[in-house]
Amino acid sequence: MGRNNALAVYDLWRHLPERPRAVLVYMALISLDYDSDRDDTDARVYFGGHVQIANALGLNSDLEMPTPGHLRMVRRYIDQLRAAGAVVRVQRAKNHRHAIYRLRLEPVDKPPPEPP
Repeated sequence: MGRNNALAVYDLWRHLPERPRAVLVYMALISLDYDSDRDDTDARVYFGGHVQIANALGLNSDLEMPTPGHLRMVRRYIDQLRAAGAVVRVQRAKNHRHAIYRLRLEPVDKPPPEPP
């Protein structure tokens, strides 16, 4: 899956603080490197959710749900990534569906505008 994406994070986003960068690396590893031929899954898109990120960061064990404080921490890290231009929210979370983020793994001059 996202080996090339994760390498791109270390090339392009090494200046990010440690925890937001760790979140971005996890998102990159979960996302596809290339568009899928089997279905309509786009490359460099993360749709795994905040609970999975909290688990990846070790904020909680896999056997328990993260606390509201852990999820707020994950949201803050993602907000930092959005502010830096590393990710763009493609779709808000709604109706028990996770938010979807596009990872910006190409050189970035400035963050793109967020969709409404």
